Amino acid sequence: MKNKKKSLLFVLCIMIIVFATGCSSSKYNSDTDPSTDKAEELMEEGKFDEAHSVLSGAFEGKSAELKAALGQYNSAVTNFYNNYNIPILDDIVAAGYKTGFQVTYDSFDEIDSVYKDYKPFKEKIKEWQEQLEDAIDYEDDLRDDYEDMKEYLEEKDYDKCIEMAEDWNKKIEENFSDEEIIKRLKAFTGNFSKENLKYKQMQDS
Repeated sequence: MKNKKKSLLFVLCIMIIVFATGCSSSKYNSDTDPSTDKAEELMEEGKFDEAHSVLSGAFEGKSAELKAALGQYNSAVTNFYNNYNIPILDDIVAAGYKTGFQVTYDSFDEIDSVYKDYKPFKEKIKEWQEQLEDAIDYEDDLRDDYEDMKEYLEEKDYDKCIEMAEDWNKKIEENFSDEEIIKRLKAFTGNFSKENLKYKQMQDS
């Protein structure tokens, strides 16, 4: 009887070990999940929305952290493109209006640092932040330059205004590559385009 009990106990122990091993092997391991490799491939191609989507089943570990970071990134980009109006320069100077460059920069700065472990992701955020830093600085320069522009407008020196606006746009085209950033910066200067100022000149004459 004792031997039979020992045998049953032994079999029970074996079953417990086998069951535990089976559970362990079937447990989702996010660090070796092949979808992480796919996400990296998509990030290399600049497809950050799709990279986030392929990680939809990641609930723990590093791949889940990557999914969260991609979600933060996509949200920051979406907000930048959709949630800011584009005022003309004299309006933003008069009202102290901000255009979202700093807000977006801060949003990228708050993304979970796991993104730094993925080269294409790290490079993309670096690229964004460098351009946003330049846009923030350039916006401040435009605010300062606008004081000179106001003087030329008061003096009705429209040729000087046009020259100044064209110089602004030339610098924008030389220093920025993101189309949305270019569009917003040029919107600041649009009120001082050659066409608009020539029209104003005709009205004044």
